[in-house]
Amino acid sequence: MHSAGKSSNPDDFMKKLKFNVFTEQDGDVLSRVKIRYKDTKEAISLIRQCIDIMPGGDIFTQNSFRIKFGNYALGYIEAPRGENIHWVMQGGSQKVFRWRVKAPTYSNWPALAHQLKGYTIADAALIVCSLDPCYSCTERLTIVDIKKGKSRIINQKELKQICQKGFK
Repeated sequence: MHSAGKSSNPDDFMKKLKFNVFTEQDGDVLSRVKIRYKDTKEAISLIRQCIDIMPGGDIFTQNSFRIKFGNYALGYIEAPRGENIHWVMQGGSQKVFRWRVKAPTYSNWPALAHQLKGYTIADAALIVCSLDPCYSCTERLTIVDIKKGKSRIINQKELKQICQKGFK
């Protein structure tokens, strides 16, 4: 188990900072807690380093540029739960046209089945909570029909109906 998001794609600024990537040999709850603790301490060190090398000058600047319709951007960060990805496309009148998010919880759910193996029901709550899942981040689901080659996104209400009545 490791936390390496901040070092896997270092940009020029990250090269100015000194930091550690922490690993643990086990993938259990204790390992996740240890990594979170070490990452928190490391984050404080990174903040202090950034403050020390921050240039002076205005924080806010005036700009008059306009973003063209259809331009898009991708941003990703290493969040406490894992990799957090945002994609945004510019619309007309300087408003967002499309916005997609991949919350870290999406990547964590598949591992949960393996983490629960061999443990009791009493352990389940602690194991799930150690992932710090964001339920509201994952309230939608994509259903993929492999035979038809089609997919559709369903929301929480539709998922509840499918669970109660069955999939058609």
